[in-house]
Amino acid sequence: MDSSQEVTSEISLLDLYHIVINKIWFILIITMTSTILAASYAWFVETPMYRSRADVMVQIEQATGSTDPNFDYANAFRLIDTVAELMEKEVVYVIANETLVNEGFISVDHGYFQTGTSVNASQTSYFINVSFLDADPLYAQAAVDAIIDAVIEVTDEEGAFPVLTDKIRRTSFATNAGYASPNRLTTSIIGFVIGAVASVGFVLMIELFSTSFKSKEEIEKTLNLQIIGIIPQMDTKGIKTNGKK
Repeated sequence: MDSSQEVTSEISLLDLYHIVINKIWFILIITMTSTILAASYAWFVETPMYRSRADVMVQIEQATGSTDPNFDYANAFRLIDTVAELMEKEVVYVIANETLVNEGFISVDHGYFQTGTSVNASQTSYFINVSFLDADPLYAQAAVDAIIDAVIEVTDEEGAFPVLTDKIRRTSFATNAGYASPNRLTTSIIGFVIGAVASVGFVLMIELFSTSFKSKEEIEKTLNLQIIGIIPQMDTKGIKTNGKK
């Protein structure tokens, strides 16, 4: 046989099916192990996080002589993003952190406080949602109220932020902190998918790099020899099985 001859191994969909079926127990074991590990991590290792929420409203009274006796909605809408950005500034954090310390919680740095804080300004209304994520549900709830109180205190301070003075209204108090993460179902599903893909991929890689012959046709094509006959694989009772030897 010419040593320069190249042998190309082709695997059909039917071959893939048989490969997977033959290794199904290996695939199932790896997949279930990966799923169990992911679920165990989500339930028993990763720290549960809790989120509390509350809302404030930007409200501006109309100037004297306006035809609308209520509120200046146009200017209020323009200030929403400014107020939302202010809620994440260090000046608000300092006051909020001091309030929380006075309530018996430990002091945290600005980075930790900013990471837990989430401020979402509505694009269709005058409300701003403030939320805080923390492993301690009581701290998360207290932090939301502290942030809102702090931003109102800062903006109402004489001369500090004249454009925002007396324009922020609390519309709710912090909710009881509810479970937020990790998403245990999603984590378990990810573990299942990773296990299934990894195990099937491993089986196919082993098959792809296998040097054994898988059919009579492959032997004839590779060795350029004619097969005279095959010996069927027999079980212990002498009954022919589907396998070939």
